[in-house]
Amino acid sequence: MRTRIVGSNPIDKSIIDKQDFNKSPSDSSVLLIRRWRLGDLIMLLPVAHYLQNQRKYVVVATKEEYKTILDFALPAVPFCNYSNYVETNYDEFFNIDKLVLDGVGVKTKVDIFFRQANIDPTTVNEKDKRPRIICKPNEIENAKRFFTSKKIDDRINIAVTVESFNPKSPRSMGLDRLTDTFCENPHYNFLILGRNPMKCPNMTNVLNWTGNTPTLERLIGIIDICDAVITVDTGLMHLAGALGKQILAIFGPTRPQFLASFYKNIIILDANRECSPCWERGCENICTPQVPPSLIKNALQEVLAGYDQYKILDYKGEIIEESHENKN
Repeated sequence: MRTRIVGSNPIDKSIIDKQDFNKSPSDSSVLLIRRWRLGDLIMLLPVAHYLQNQRKYVVVATKEEYKTILDFALPAVPFCNYSNYVETNYDEFFNIDKLVLDGVGVKTKVDIFFRQANIDPTTVNEKDKRPRIICKPNEIENAKRFFTSKKIDDRINIAVTVESFNPKSPRSMGLDRLTDTFCENPHYNFLILGRNPMKCPNMTNVLNWTGNTPTLERLIGIIDICDAVITVDTGLMHLAGALGKQILAIFGPTRPQFLASFYKNIIILDANRECSPCWERGCENICTPQVPPSLIKNALQEVLAGYDQYKILDYKGEIIEESHENKN
């Protein structure tokens, strides 16, 4: 039997049907428009849920491939295909694609999305800014059967992604940074995920699942039943964060405070350069691949021991920022 991770805080799946605002009468309807990027859609969920709590009927217009995120949101959010929405069908509409990156009280990208919907982020409880999704029971069972078929259901399983949506992105990192972690944890399985095929170390505990992108539903199921996630700044990090998983995130050119401070159960290793963020432009100072392997190895053990807060370390292992939120 595998060891249960102590201190993780999974979402109570028994409440999935108890907050279905879609079936309640609403005073007004709201359309939120956000076409681009999986992580951004996940970060928009707190805005949709805030408006639902105001008894508004909220619809999100996005790409068809992201509909699953809205279906799995807690609570669920109605979907509209980005190519078919009609603004005049709604009492209010907010185009989140047209971002204004400054504003009073804006600390994170979630705050920016609140501001774009004419909501003052300083009036919103910090816990209500945390994206939440929940895996459907049938997808959990599908993932469990898949793990059983691969004979890995009795071990500690860690999902790993080292590529951003663009493999040439400065956010991406080589697997060589993780070789020591793989070697020192022979009783763990490391499931390497990624859209593009990748050459992985020839080790029995490293499973190369790259180049074979599963459905988003299946991917959520896989992450949900894994014990932890190692990730760079990409959509999988936001999936794991919204599921409440134990996360080790590695940042280079982007700012973790802006993109991940609303998640818990997360330790972030950050290059902490004064020139960040440089987003997709990159430069000659390739920062993400420079994270020390020993730091990754030590941080993973802390994550697996049940770390249940939010902490950023620089590449020297010194604490940049740390929260001590009461989660009860």
